[in-house]
Amino acid sequence: MTERKYNYSDFNVLLSKTHWNWPQAVSDIFQPRGVNAMMVSNADEIVRIAQDKRIHLAIVDSAETDEQDGVRTIKVLRNHFKSLPCILLAGESPRRLLVEALALNVFTVMKKPVDLSLLADQIDRIFKKYYESDLFESRNEKNVQRISLIKKHGQPISKIIVRWLKKQ
Repeated sequence: MTERKYNYSDFNVLLSKTHWNWPQAVSDIFQPRGVNAMMVSNADEIVRIAQDKRIHLAIVDSAETDEQDGVRTIKVLRNHFKSLPCILLAGESPRRLLVEALALNVFTVMKKPVDLSLLADQIDRIFKKYYESDLFESRNEKNVQRISLIKKHGQPISKIIVRWLKKQ
């Protein structure tokens, strides 16, 4: 994989406005990394902003009263930006919504209320796949994995591997 150098402040993420505490919730994900998170009200505003700045991700929230609202927004985005990675947040995920999201090449559909750690994982997957960036990878991910293995087995995994190799 060719390493690309990005200035993290060059990353722009569009977030659709909602009636819940969405801006405060996602600030914990984007703010520490210096990513520009821009709140938008509707699809026209998304298109206008995306014509002026490169957008790396759109997180679209379906309205509580109209699940198709998010799908319509992504349809407008796809008319202008065919390959923009999108995450769709939905209160319910009826089969029809999932089929439409798949047809629109939505990266993932997440059920509300959104688990922020799962959202961060999905964002990490997007940035690795599309931009070869580990910007959203947890700095402590390896330590967390190691700790969980130590807790599970009661000793460092390296000792377990050494014992296993000796048996082979």
